[in-house]
Amino acid sequence: MKKQLVSILTLSVISTSLLAKDYTPADYKSETNPDLLVIDKIDKFAKNDHKATASMPQKKSNAVKVNEQNLLTNPTLLKRAMRSVVLTKQIEGLSVILPIYQKLTDADPLLIAYAKGLLAHSKGQFNEAINHYREIIASNPKMSVVRLDLATALYANQQKQTAYDQLKKLQSEPLPPNVEKMVGQMIVNIEREQDWQWNANFYFRNERNINNAPKEREINYKGGKITTPKPERAQGIHLDLSASKRFNLKGNFYSNLQLDLNSDLFWNNHKYDDVSAQLGVGIGYQTAQFTAQIQPFAKKRFYATDPYSVSYGASGFESYQFTPRFKLSNNWSWEYEKFDTRKHLNGQRQFVGISALFMRNSQQYWLAGINLYNKQARDQDDAFIRKGAYIGLGQEWQGGLSSKLILSLGKRDYKGVDIFNIKRSDKEYSAKLSLWHRNWHWLGITPRLVLSWNKTSSNHFLYNTQESNVNIEFSKSF
Repeated sequence: MKKQLVSILTLSVISTSLLAKDYTPADYKSETNPDLLVIDKIDKFAKNDHKATASMPQKKSNAVKVNEQNLLTNPTLLKRAMRSVVLTKQIEGLSVILPIYQKLTDADPLLIAYAKGLLAHSKGQFNEAINHYREIIASNPKMSVVRLDLATALYANQQKQTAYDQLKKLQSEPLPPNVEKMVGQMIVNIEREQDWQWNANFYFRNERNINNAPKEREINYKGGKITTPKPERAQGIHLDLSASKRFNLKGNFYSNLQLDLNSDLFWNNHKYDDVSAQLGVGIGYQTAQFTAQIQPFAKKRFYATDPYSVSYGASGFESYQFTPRFKLSNNWSWEYEKFDTRKHLNGQRQFVGISALFMRNSQQYWLAGINLYNKQARDQDDAFIRKGAYIGLGQEWQGGLSSKLILSLGKRDYKGVDIFNIKRSDKEYSAKLSLWHRNWHWLGITPRLVLSWNKTSSNHFLYNTQESNVNIEFSKSF
């Protein structure tokens, strides 16, 4: 059967895309639900995630059907067709013309290398494309068009520092106005990525049972009665502040500096104030599809305005983009927490989790995950293992409304009996719904209505609790 060939002669404009920085796991407090702590990080990643695609759109035009044998017997026509599809970056035509062009005895090896680079680039095979482009630049350093393709492939493959060097070389050469503007914008983007990134999130807290007192005030236990604590009220604010800075290193490597401040401050019940400050310095490796990072950290925690504990450890994650819509991530954390006065709580904390993110379309994403958290302590009735799972849905609705729903459950099993000779086992359930309007913002701050519900079913009479809260959250990145 005769092969049909396509020659497409429409000029195309090179474009680039960004891959969002992946999220990193926060510290995991033993008294809280670790699912909800890591879900917020995944959500930030989901909102900003974009696929690193090829750097040239594949436009279609009228097809010109040509017989392969006719082309081979007319090398002048074949060479003209090859130059046309290469210069106009018509990927459909390249995939058909290249195999035939390679059969010519006097085929140009640099033209073949460029065609192979463009094909690999269009498929997201950036390493292969980079190798072909570098082969051409080594032979002819003045080929600015190829150097631009090399820079965009390096950029998409997260080799930001190397891409920056190539772009600066391009900037010193005479370029068409539209290309000069694009090169300048890419340079600005890389420089901005290494600026300090600041984030702030806060909301008011109106707690009706800050001490998690059980509903029953008097409990019958072994022929006697136990009077449980009264629920305590507390009003205040929750405030998270973070600052981070990225440093692009050679190749696909980078380092980062991360500072986090997490606080709950109550103006009418200071004994429940909880403030922690964490400093981390890490190193990572990132390509268009794969990211891995490890970050050692140190953390100081204050409780009731007094020094409470010091922690040292490391956190990390690995993620892989299997398809443009599906990403799988692994998150882990290890730390040793040493308490100032409550020495019986000293011990290691380990967390490991697997999460999946599916972008159904630009308006909807799903996320789900499972995790395991192990808290060690000197006293076994304070040590436990928790297994958790969650599922979530993010949606942008017509009219500007957006929502995020998270459902999670967990099983917390303690390792020893307490003073009541009970080996505690809890089942935990939670739901969290966030609502906001994309057009309602002031100074870059978008308010969110957050409705949350938490329930703990325990075999221990002191720990059966249920609560619901409504908050308005404010957040800003700058």
